Amino acid sequence: MSAELHEKLQPLLRKGTKMEIAADGFKDGEQFAALAHASRNLDINFMVLKDRVVTQKKSLVAAIRELKPEANALREAEIARAAAKEDVSEIG
Repeated sequence: MSAELHEKLQPLLRKGTKMEIAADGFKDGEQFAALAHASRNLDINFMVLKDRVVTQKKSLVAAIRELKPEANALREAEIARAAAKEDVSEIG
């Protein structure tokens, strides 16, 4: 993943988050960005959300349902993915 993407996503993560650790394990920058947006939008701890998706191999929708059952998980995942696509396309 590019340094530009890391720089763009840093404000979405908690202050002091080490980007190398946060970004590790994702299949691509878009997946990383989608989780960063979902985490911020839903006030879900990023590392907990990452664990569900990267380590436990759950879909973003399933992870959101588990961690924030009152949210519309499908809609929130779509919003996060759309923002992630935009982030990646802006960087080129």
